[in-house]
Amino acid sequence: MKDTPSKPKCGFKTTVKFLRDHQMSSLDISSDEQVRQRLKKFSILLTYPQLYVKGKPLAD
Repeated sequence: MKDTPSKPKCGFKTTVKFLRDHQMSSLDISSDEQVRQRLKKFSILLTYPQLYVKGKPLAD
């Protein structure tokens, strides 16, 4: 996601609330270019936040 669950910079506040309520970990991808580039290769999703369970993205 962009920024952190306590200070989201994206419009996905419902997802952020879910993350907080379920004590999931987060990673500020905007602070690490290498992570962003790897995520582009790893994921079929084009937007953030992205939710993964056991290494697989949850997406429609």
